[in-house]
Amino acid sequence: MKFHLNYQPNKAKFDISHKSNLTFIGSCFSENISNLLKNDGFNIYSNPFGITYNPISIFEQLNLLNETQLFTRDFFIENNGMFYSYFSHSCIYEKSEEKLIETLNNLKSTFIEKLHQTDYLFITLGSAYYYTLNNKVVANCHKQPNTNFEKYIFKLSDSEFINNVIQALVKVNPKIKLIFTVSPVIHIKDGIEENYLSKSTLRLLIEQICSEFNQCFYFPAYELVNADLRDYRFYKEDLAHPNQMAIEYIYSKFKYCYFNEETIKISNEINNFSKLCSHKILNKKLEKQHDEKIIETKRMLQSKYPFITL
Repeated sequence: MKFHLNYQPNKAKFDISHKSNLTFIGSCFSENISNLLKNDGFNIYSNPFGITYNPISIFEQLNLLNETQLFTRDFFIENNGMFYSYFSHSCIYEKSEEKLIETLNNLKSTFIEKLHQTDYLFITLGSAYYYTLNNKVVANCHKQPNTNFEKYIFKLSDSEFINNVIQALVKVNPKIKLIFTVSPVIHIKDGIEENYLSKSTLRLLIEQICSEFNQCFYFPAYELVNADLRDYRFYKEDLAHPNQMAIEYIYSKFKYCYFNEETIKISNEINNFSKLCSHKILNKKLEKQHDEKIIETKRMLQSKYPFITL
């Protein structure tokens, strides 16, 4: 008896290896996959400005590649003695505006450097809805009242800005490949019907982008949850976020699409080492033995795979 489709996406025409530089940007789902890749020993750089959901804010962050101006105070907010920027997630904050500007510019410098070097840029779009404050798109509302903002839905006719950013990325990094996904997270607060309208818009946007750029590809994370698994058993208690079982299922399909047999073999070895490091020793008498095993295993893996940073 079959309980789900067991859909197998097409294998990519390229392989991602442990020698590849991978950059992730977008919704919380991108964090889930990038964390699994980290545990498997891949070189990951993820969401320098925190989790971001809407396509405009994501590509405004990517557009820092072309921007020379500094971050300004007119897009900051102070809350309980801390300063935040509407350009970034609330995980980025400082005790002063000056320090926040410094932090954002440091993040920008590192991000630009990574974009020049990365082999694969994974972009996970979460929602086609976005909010503006004083006619500027905000990446995060920082729990301010909805009445402070104007809400819109992205229009496919407004994608010229996104195309320009992709062209700039390809120009400075000709080897780069952009892999798009749509987050399977259900945005219940927008409304069920509105959520499907949003996801459909994002899917059409990605299809439009992939038809224009040979460097752009799509991985069907959204379809794997909503058409393949198709069951609330694979969601957390909020019935909105895929649970760990679903995320690992998607990751298994991801590995099929992008890894060759050698990469899968190395991933399994590194993953076992990650589990060893995270294992909690309850018996203090065994702690020294456990630490020695970690050191020895690390030494062996580094000798065997010198291109991996553990």
